[in-house]
Amino acid sequence: MKRTVIIGGIVGVGLILVLLVHSGMADVIHAAVRVGWLGLFLMVLVRCVLFVPCALAWWLLSSRRMGWSLFIWASWVRAAMGELFITPPLGSEVAGMRILTNGGIRMVDAAACTVVDLTLDLGSQVVFAVTGLILLSISMPDFPWLLHGLLASLLAIAAIAGFALVQKGGLFHWLEDRMSRWSSGWLGVMRVSMQGMHERITAIYHRPRHLLGSFLLQYAAWMIGVVPTWIGLSFLGHPLAWHQVIAMDAMVFALRSVAFMMPAGIGVQEGAYILLGQLFGLDAASALALSLVRRAADSLATFPALLLWQAREGKRLHKDYRAVQK
Repeated sequence: MKRTVIIGGIVGVGLILVLLVHSGMADVIHAAVRVGWLGLFLMVLVRCVLFVPCALAWWLLSSRRMGWSLFIWASWVRAAMGELFITPPLGSEVAGMRILTNGGIRMVDAAACTVVDLTLDLGSQVVFAVTGLILLSISMPDFPWLLHGLLASLLAIAAIAGFALVQKGGLFHWLEDRMSRWSSGWLGVMRVSMQGMHERITAIYHRPRHLLGSFLLQYAAWMIGVVPTWIGLSFLGHPLAWHQVIAMDAMVFALRSVAFMMPAGIGVQEGAYILLGQLFGLDAASALALSLVRRAADSLATFPALLLWQAREGKRLHKDYRAVQK
């Protein structure tokens, strides 16, 4: 799996280079410069704001014995892992769970709320994609992919609903039975720490108001997430109406999710912006510049989390080492 992800990252970087050459590197740089430091700063600011609804959606699914500030910290690190590291699928979720457990939440509780949070996030993204398709049909009634996109969205909704039903039906109870033979080493520790996973997930699904609140917060995060694109387009001198920006971003991030083996959607995001930008009169160089500036804003917003996390982990390891030496 790790090798596949690394290959995907290399292919993605190669695709970006091809798109740069095809679009004209000088034109792309010129377009990116038009966004300027102010535009980049505003995009970073909005990206930082997005950690709040994502963290609150996650926190609503927990036992809420811990403050929601811990979940903001975990969401920040999780986003950083997803944007800046070539990690296998769910690698960023594992990092977020580690933050929660280090903060005092039991492993089984952290895992349970993370599984449900991920399920709701996938569902909210599908609804966001459907919103984009509907708005795209308003802007372009003759859009040829509308029916195919809606059918794909329905299949995705069915798959996510099936995944949720399997969780409630005892998937993790079955996994616990399979893990019962693990009695030594780190596998044995994992088995003990994950006992009761099915009960925790079932308890979360029996809180419909919290599920709805979490889902709405996730959906709101997707909708707010189009603001950096709107800012970038405005500074590029190609402003679009809100419904057009929503439609474009919904399709871009849907394509990113489909290509999940490409870490952070490297190359896929850039190609999607070029393809969809043409529908709204955006030239290839400006569309590629928009994608790269968005990626730069995401990196600047999340990179400090990695530095702080590594500093905390180093301090914790040093403390454990000194305790062992004593």
